[in-house]
Amino acid sequence: MDFVARSRDGVGMLAGGALTLRFDRSHAVRMSLAGARPQMPEGLKPLPGITSYFHGSDPSRWIAGIPTYGEVLYREVLPGVDLRYHGSGGHLELDMVLAPNANPGRLRLAFDGADRVAVLPNGDLQLSVAGQPLTLRRPIAYQEIAGERRAVASEYVVKGPRAVAIALGERDRSQPVVVDPVLVYSAQLGGSGDDGLEAVAVDSSGAVYAAGYAGPAFPIVGGTQGLGGSSDVVVLKLNPSGSSLVYSVYLGGSFPDHAYGIAVDSAGNAIVAGETPSGDYPVASAIQSTFAGGSTEAFVTKINAAGNALVYSTYVGGSQTEAASAVAVDASGNAYITGGTQSSNWVVTPSAYQATKAGQRDAFVLKLSPSGTRLYSTFVGGGQEDYGQGIAVNGGGEMFVAGATSSSDFPTANAYQSSIGGGQDAFVLKLSSAGNQLLFSTYLGDVGDDTAEGLALHLTTGGPVIVGQTLSIDFPTTPGAYDTTSNPGWDAFVAELSATGSLTFSTFLGGSGNDFALAVAQGLTGGPWIAGRTTSSTDFPTAGSPYQGTGPGAGDAFVVQLHGDGSALDYSTYLGGTDDDRALGIALDNAGGVYVVGQAGAAFPFTPGAYRNTGLLADAFAAKLREPFTLTQVNPSTGPTVGGTQVTLGGTGFTPNLMATFGDASVPTTYAGATTLVASSPPHAAGPVDVQVVALDGTKSNLVPNGFTYVSDGGGGTDGGGGGDGGVPDGGVPGRPLDVLGCSCAAGISSSTAFAFAMLAAIAARSRQRRKPTSAPPSQ
Repeated sequence: MDFVARSRDGVGMLAGGALTLRFDRSHAVRMSLAGARPQMPEGLKPLPGITSYFHGSDPSRWIAGIPTYGEVLYREVLPGVDLRYHGSGGHLELDMVLAPNANPGRLRLAFDGADRVAVLPNGDLQLSVAGQPLTLRRPIAYQEIAGERRAVASEYVVKGPRAVAIALGERDRSQPVVVDPVLVYSAQLGGSGDDGLEAVAVDSSGAVYAAGYAGPAFPIVGGTQGLGGSSDVVVLKLNPSGSSLVYSVYLGGSFPDHAYGIAVDSAGNAIVAGETPSGDYPVASAIQSTFAGGSTEAFVTKINAAGNALVYSTYVGGSQTEAASAVAVDASGNAYITGGTQSSNWVVTPSAYQATKAGQRDAFVLKLSPSGTRLYSTFVGGGQEDYGQGIAVNGGGEMFVAGATSSSDFPTANAYQSSIGGGQDAFVLKLSSAGNQLLFSTYLGDVGDDTAEGLALHLTTGGPVIVGQTLSIDFPTTPGAYDTTSNPGWDAFVAELSATGSLTFSTFLGGSGNDFALAVAQGLTGGPWIAGRTTSSTDFPTAGSPYQGTGPGAGDAFVVQLHGDGSALDYSTYLGGTDDDRALGIALDNAGGVYVVGQAGAAFPFTPGAYRNTGLLADAFAAKLREPFTLTQVNPSTGPTVGGTQVTLGGTGFTPNLMATFGDASVPTTYAGATTLVASSPPHAAGPVDVQVVALDGTKSNLVPNGFTYVSDGGGGTDGGGGGDGGVPDGGVPGRPLDVLGCSCAAGISSSTAFAFAMLAAIAARSRQRRKPTSAPPSQ
C-alpha cells in the first residue's frame, strides 16, 4: 500500500494507482484504470503533521512518523494518462489527466468486488457492494486554454458488470484534458466501531492533546494487516490555533481498545491510560509485557513529544478484569493513574496503603516514573464495588482520587460523611505523597445512586473539586449554594472540598430531565469549569450570554462555569445540534482558553477554518471556547485630556495583546497577568468616558460606564482615584459571554480565530453510549 486517503466519506487505500475501499473485513471494492501499469506515487502539497501506527505486539510492524500530503500523483499509468488523487470539499477526488492527443478510449474504470454498476438518470454512477451503495458523481471534464477553463462533455458508459468507460465530447485535441469523477461513499465503510474523544489536555504552549478511541479498522501493511480491532486508541495533537494536526497516533491490538485519560508533561510527552482486551496491545519498556487475564486489562502508554515513538507502554493488570480511568502527571514527569480492578493478584508495592483486594472490585492508585517503572501502587476499597474515576496530584506529591463505591466499609479518615448513604455513593480521598497514609477520605451521597466522574484541584486552596451525577434528592448541599433542590431523574452535582477534606460548597446542577457532569477543570482564576451532557432537560440553566441558549437535540453537551464560591453560574451554555452530543473532557490553558472534547452528531456546530470541517456524521469533536475576560477596576479613574496617565486595569481572564478603549479612542495594553493590564490613557476631550477591554478578534469585556474622567487642567490624574467598578454587583459578573471562536453562528467573531474542530469523521450514525468503565447509568 502506498497511501491511506482520508476524506469526509471514509478511508481508502492507494496502491499502484488503484483505490481500495473496505466495507468490512469481508467486503471491499477496488477501483482501477483498466490496463494501467503500477507506478510509484509522488506525494504533493505536503501537510503539517505526522501519523504513527503502533499496532500489535511486534515492533517490526509499527509504522511511525508517516508524512501527510494533500495530493498523490501517479504518472503515466497508461500512455499519456496520469492519475491524481486529492481532496475537495471534504470528498476524495480522482483526476485523470490526458496529455495532448492521448486516446480517451483508454479511460475505462474496473471495479473489482462490486456486485453491479449502473448509471443513474442524473448521470451519477452507482455501485453495489455487499448490498451497500457507493456513488461516483457524474464526471466533470475540462481543458485549461489561455487561462480559461472550458467544459468538455463527459458521461459514464457501462461496458460490463464491473466495467465503465468515460466518453468525452468535442475538445481541443492539442490540449490536455482533465476528467474528474468525485467519490461519494454513501455506505458505511471499514467496520462497526465508533469514535469518541474522552479526555483532553493542554501544554504550556497552548497545543491541544486529545485521547479516545477510533474506528473502523483499515489495512495498513501489505493490504492485509488490520489497524486493530473494531476500534483503536487514538491520540491527537493539534497546534494552538487548531488549524493543523501536529500528529495522530493509533494504538491497539486485535480487539477494541479505549483510552479514557490523558496528561501531558512539561516536555510535551503524552501519557494515556485506558483498557484493552487485546493480548497483542503494543508494549515498550513495560513493567508488564503480557495480558494477564480477565476481559480487559488496564494499560498506560507514554508517547514522545514528536508523536513517533513510545517512551513506554505497559499492561497493568492481574488475572481478572481491570481498566484505567484517569491519569495525572507531576512536575517531575511521574504519572499517576486510577481505575478499578477485580484481580486479587494486581501488583502492589511494599509501601501500599492497602495491600490486598477487599471486595469484588477495588479502586487502585498507581504511580509510574518518567521511564515507566512502578514507584507506588495500592488497592483502595471495601467489601463491594469501588472504582476510581478522577485523579490529581499537588506540588507535594499528595494524591487525590474520586470515584464511586457501593461498599459500606469503604476506608474513611477525617471524613465529612463517614457512612454510605445508599446503594452507591461518590467518594473523594487524599493519600500522602508516600502513599501509605490516608489523609482524608469521605463518602458523598444519600439514598440514591451517586457517582463522581471527574476531579480537579483548586489552584489556590489546594482542595479537590469533584463532579458527577446523583439520584439522591438529599445529596449533601451547602447553604448558599447555587441549587440546593434536586430535580427529577439524574442531576449533575459539583462539590469543592478543602485541602483537609471539609466541604467548601456543594450544589446540584441541572434541569427537569437527566443531566450528567462528566469532567471538570479549574483555572487560575474564577470557579470551576464543568462539561457534561443533558439528555432531556429543555430547561437546563443557561447564564452569561450563552453561546447556545437551547438544546435542540436528543442529547446535548453543556459547558458551565460556577462562581468561585459555588453560589451562582457565571456562564452556562448548551453545545450541540439536533443529534446526540455529549462533552466528555475539559481542560483550560493559562490564557483563558476552554477546551472541550466528546462525541457529536451531524449537526454539531463545526466552524470554518477548522482542522476537519466536515459537517457530516462526525463521531468525535473537539472545541475551543474563550474564557471571557472581565473588567472590574480602573485605577486611577481620572487624568488630563492630553493623555499619558498610566492606568491599571483590573479584572479576570486577561491575555496578552488586548486593547483598551477610552471612549472612542483605543490604546494597546501591557499584559501584567490574568488579572492586571496597564495602559497609557490616550488624548481625549474633557469629561467622563466608558472604558472597555477588546481582543484583536473583536471579543469585548463588559463595559465600565464612566470608568475614566478626563479633566482639562490635568488635576487628579495620579492620585489613585480607584473608581470604576462599572456597576458590577457583589457576587457576580454580568454579561460574561463565552464565544465559540470562529463559529459561523457567533456574531462578530473573525474566522481567522477559528478553533472548534470536528475530528474522526464517521460514515454512519452509531452508538453514542459512553464507554468509560463505570457502573454509571446506561442513559448517560
